[in-house]
Amino acid sequence: MTDDWPDPVPVTEAEIEVFERWLSDVALIFAAPAAVAGYALVHGITKEAVPSDIWRQISVSSAEDSLASLRGCDW
Repeated sequence: MTDDWPDPVPVTEAEIEVFERWLSDVALIFAAPAAVAGYALVHGITKEAVPSDIWRQISVSSAEDSLASLRGCDW
């Protein structure tokens, strides 16, 4: 078996734009349910530990903020 691809594979700017657009859509499809699941997980854990609804929401929000800063993304 031989490798007959040219060393730098020719890719046009239009192909790169299509790939980037498609990849961002796929990432959103997976990121949205993951964010909801993460919120539900932290909310469920804090429900057992924190009796007040207000403090529970504060702890869930601060947990989301700290996770977002660890990942380097901006919600």
